[in-house]
Amino acid sequence: MMPAETSGSVTLKQGKAVITIGTMKEPGFRDCRMTATVDGKSYKHHVKVGFSPENIKPYTQMPKDFKEFWDNNKAEVAKYPLTYTKELAKEYAGKIVIYKVNVDKERELAALFNASSIPLFVFIPMEGEPQLFRGAADKATYQKAIEDFLLKKK
Repeated sequence: MMPAETSGSVTLKQGKAVITIGTMKEPGFRDCRMTATVDGKSYKHHVKVGFSPENIKPYTQMPKDFKEFWDNNKAEVAKYPLTYTKELAKEYAGKIVIYKVNVDKERELAALFNASSIPLFVFIPMEGEPQLFRGAADKATYQKAIEDFLLKKK
């Protein structure tokens, strides 16, 4: 992360504050990270503002095989629609708890588990270390992981 150009503090007036982040002469993005403490509790928020993003020029060349790579990977992931995650929650109700987390909204949680690819399944047993399962797979693969790792049915 680049160092902050400016930093400071503001006082809310009638529950509102205005923070000026400036402008840019060249196309690009400005980044604003805010932290507020209210009644002893800390809150964080992060905003990016684009200035003429449609005019940003890439600084590297796209690899010649990227389109083929991208299309192949999209086709592979499309084989495994994740509609069955709710089915697994019903199937294993009372045995395990399944949470679905939006990593775009829960960035701290995503960072905690290094969610660099989605889907990411985190299996946390009652005893032992959590195990991460990255990438799309079919329902039977997830069922086997649940049975073997969480329910210890081998």
